[in-house]
Amino acid sequence: ALPSEEYLSYRGAQQETRRVVEHCEALQLLSIFAWQGATRSTEICAHNEEPEECLDTAREKALSALLRRWKELSPQGQKERLHSNIVEVVLGRNDSVLPLLGRANHALMQAQGQRSRVLSLADGRSEGLLAELALELGRTARLVMEHSRTIWGLKQLMLELSGVYPNLQGQLPIFRIHPIYGRHFDVLEVLLNSLEGQELRMAELGVACGPIGLHLLARFPQLQYFGADPTIKDEVRKAYTPYRDRATLFATTSEEMHARL
Repeated sequence: ALPSEEYLSYRGAQQETRRVVEHCEALQLLSIFAWQGATRSTEICAHNEEPEECLDTAREKALSALLRRWKELSPQGQKERLHSNIVEVVLGRNDSVLPLLGRANHALMQAQGQRSRVLSLADGRSEGLLAELALELGRTARLVMEHSRTIWGLKQLMLELSGVYPNLQGQLPIFRIHPIYGRHFDVLEVLLNSLEGQELRMAELGVACGPIGLHLLARFPQLQYFGADPTIKDEVRKAYTPYRDRATLFATTSEEMHARL
């Protein structure tokens, strides 16, 4: 749903939010179509005498249809190009995150002209390139929406404070958007990937329900994890059981854990 004027009242807010929602809805539809194409391709080619060539042909047909649909649904979006991994936003000037739509165009281009491969999934098989494309289109929709909401909030805040700080806009920094998809533990995963081959030791202060450690321990077999939280629950300890050789939980404060380590 679009935010009402009660929440966003700066000039052009409704048109801006409507445009972003339309782009994101188009990306979500494309993601669904790509996933459907991935599963149908393997079904169609399962009993073909030349399954690899059949998959290549099926994938290219699906991609052609996706490109046509993307152009119909988002004429502006299909023209965007992401020239850098970082999108710079300056409020009052280039304050749109829509250049992130260039991720979708890049993903569509990357999926063309390659050899197909089959992914085995829990509920069947799918064509790998189309499946990866579906995931990337979904990620891009989420990124565009999440970062747009941040910029909308900043623009609204700037409007509300302009009466007190009339020169506020000129004093704001450049906002740099790094297109890393996901939660805070996804960002940590990207950072840890840059340390490939090195010994990894991590201390988390405030384990709560444990998602960060569980996410990273599953992805980095060399990671040694230490977590402190005086309120650790039994179900959290149970969840960490598969990593008992690499994970230690302390039902203490961070200062007490530091002293013991």
